[in-house]
Amino acid sequence: MIPFYTVVTVCYNSCNELKKTSRSILEQTCMDFEWIIQDGNSTDDTKVFCKSIIEKNDSISYYSCDDNGIYDAMNKALDNANGEYVIFMNAGDIFFDANVLENTKKVIDREKKGIYYGNVVEVGKDNASLRVYSKKNSKLWYYALGACLNHQSMFCHRELFEKKRFDVRFKVCADREWQMNMIYNGANAVPLNITVATVLMDGFSSANIDLLEKETDMCVKRYCGCFYIMYRIIQIIKKNEMFHNIIIIFERIISKRK
Repeated sequence: MIPFYTVVTVCYNSCNELKKTSRSILEQTCMDFEWIIQDGNSTDDTKVFCKSIIEKNDSISYYSCDDNGIYDAMNKALDNANGEYVIFMNAGDIFFDANVLENTKKVIDREKKGIYYGNVVEVGKDNASLRVYSKKNSKLWYYALGACLNHQSMFCHRELFEKKRFDVRFKVCADREWQMNMIYNGANAVPLNITVATVLMDGFSSANIDLLEKETDMCVKRYCGCFYIMYRIIQIIKKNEMFHNIIIIFERIISKRK
């Protein structure tokens, strides 16, 4: 029987973080899912841990092979995905509570094969904040602010990934580029009004700011049309500290970030 969800976790030498993600996934009250762990040939205890949990749960699949980065690993996992809806929860990410999959399943319209996205709690080094996503957050003008949806908040119909995989030429923004391509081409995008995940904000993207800005510029220029001018103006304004703070406040208002 085809599961409703495929939960994908990509990892590399992050066994402790994977254990935290594992607890979050396996405590879900809705068990109508498969869990694919895509490992980049870890040299820590990841393989041992994964084998131990697979022995207790036949809904878990573990694959370990070399890859060319996180998005290549995500594409490899998609080759084995069977669920109707796919969500990526990387090592260290957790569902907000044990009822997320159950509550989300009640909201998703199975006839409208699109993208469903919820809210996320973003955890930084010193604080955590709730980012609330509404309908406006899936508009291209929102992406022209330099923002995007957290991929950990998104449940995407598997058929969308059959139309397009992650473009691995983007090293930090392939998920952003995929989202923008889908929305640009008319994919149905619906807010869930449910808090989906707690995510870590000190990952690869935040450690590669220059590359993030370069790739974001490429994405906005490609998909946002006249809004690209707005994006460039915002980037210039951000170089002024006072105006930068104003932009941050505005973006928080748009995203209802608390």
